[in-house]
Amino acid sequence: PKNWYNAYVSCFYYFYLDFGVAGVILGSFVFGKGATAVYRAMKKRDDLLSTVLYLIVLQVVVDSFIRWQLGTFTYVMELLLAFLCVRRKRKKRKAAAPRGSE
Repeated sequence: PKNWYNAYVSCFYYFYLDFGVAGVILGSFVFGKGATAVYRAMKKRDDLLSTVLYLIVLQVVVDSFIRWQLGTFTYVMELLLAFLCVRRKRKKRKAAAPRGSE
């Protein structure tokens, strides 16, 4: 073949494709601020939801070198299922707690 193409694109490709250089700067800034907020919440609260969200963000950062995972359905479902599972666990724990301990 005369032309060689990269089979994988990083997150910057989608930012650039949609909004050009400004999209790369703004998209990276917004994602970085969001990742920082999740990390600080995990360090401050140290609860299950914060830890799960942090692990998902960490996975997205590592995988973003190959492909922008937040654009896929599986990652959106992963976030939704994480919220639902933690919420269900909180409800069970709250229902099992004795009445004067809240």
